Amino acid sequence: MRARSKMKLSLSEAVATAVALVFIGMLAAQPAFAADGTRIGAEAGGSAVTVVGDEKVNVRGAVNARPRSEVDWKRAFNQAACGQYVQIGPHTHRYKPCENEIALNLPDVTAIPPPGDPSQQTPPVVVTAQDIQRLPIAPGGLTVQPDQGWVLVNIDTIVWTEAAAQSFSTVVLDTPVDVRVRPADFTWDFGDGAGPVRTTDPGAPYPNHTVSHVYTGAAEGRTVTVTTRWAGEFRVAGSGVWQPVQGFAVTTESSAPFEVRTARTALTRG
Repeated sequence: MRARSKMKLSLSEAVATAVALVFIGMLAAQPAFAADGTRIGAEAGGSAVTVVGDEKVNVRGAVNARPRSEVDWKRAFNQAACGQYVQIGPHTHRYKPCENEIALNLPDVTAIPPPGDPSQQTPPVVVTAQDIQRLPIAPGGLTVQPDQGWVLVNIDTIVWTEAAAQSFSTVVLDTPVDVRVRPADFTWDFGDGAGPVRTTDPGAPYPNHTVSHVYTGAAEGRTVTVTTRWAGEFRVAGSGVWQPVQGFAVTTESSAPFEVRTARTALTRG
């Protein structure tokens, strides 16, 4: 009787052990959670991992999944075309000058999206280069000196413009805005095939002149053309915050045609 009871007890222990093993297996198959609430699961091979967003980080610190891709803003800036503002971050743009362009030291443009539901937000007012191009910007005039209808070969022909900063009030997207522009640089074309010259100097009259050109051959109907690029800033009326305009407005002026003459010497009796 005692031997049979002992056999029954051993069988009961075996059944209890099997049930316990099955229960433990079920627990092992369920995800566990760390103290901070992070889910911990089991990977093939028995190494526990912590699920962090889209990544799986091994408890020992190893990364088992490919990390999220990030935009290479520096590379995108280097590959972008020059003469425009280029995105350098999620909400930031920087002007990229061309090789032959004088650095204008223009500030970065950063637009911080307002909080809240994007679908319920009103798009921010942005003034573009096309907007300021439509403003009645006064070019400033172009003067050629000597101003007598002709100039001499191998003598400085002096040019200058009186382009100056200007302010305007206009409406963009049904919103009143203030705009101010200033001349950024000037490109001078002297009409003889010598190639244009770009300066940040508007020039000045004789004898304090700073921009001039020497014609090397006689010709008729020469003209000088100056192209001015205007950098702009804008603010929503009453806001007090000025923001740079991306790009430039452009104005062009040409002089009246003039003759380039060769000087002749003549002897006279005194």
